[in-house]
Amino acid sequence: MSKKKLSDEDARVVDFLLERQDFEQPAQGVVVDTPDLSAEHIETVQQILTLLNELPADDPPGDLKVRTLRRVDAAIGALHDAAAQPPPERREDSGPAA
Repeated sequence: MSKKKLSDEDARVVDFLLERQDFEQPAQGVVVDTPDLSAEHIETVQQILTLLNELPADDPPGDLKVRTLRRVDAAIGALHDAAAQPPPERREDSGPAA
């Protein structure tokens, strides 16, 4: 199986398609700006999206929410601990007196 990497132009196609999902059918008289998208890049993106669509959609683990919140709490706790530490002692320079 060959690996496929999206080019900048492919990424523009993806962005365009995702932004267009908001529109089922543009209302009559509505002008929709379409960037210069080549058929080759549209085909590449369509192949990748088709492949992604065929992947199984597994449900997330039941404990995902609990694990995520624990990690957030731990990160917040670490920030609070760091903020509670006294600042390091400053060493006075023995520079010339003014």
